[in-house]
Amino acid sequence: MGNETEEHDFLATCDECGRAYAATLTEDEEILPLGARPGCRCGGKSFSPVNEADFDEAFDD
Repeated sequence: MGNETEEHDFLATCDECGRAYAATLTEDEEILPLGARPGCRCGGKSFSPVNEADFDEAFDD
């Protein structure tokens, strides 16, 4: 059986400053940055997932 949390790992940005973090979705559907930090460096606690399609388009030639 695989690690279920890996299925919920994604890129998210802080809603306050836009800084990007690897993030995970909790059982309560809260987006949290991975690691020990409980929020963003700027103090923000709210994050939004990055749309993978938008990310791919930024690097298309």
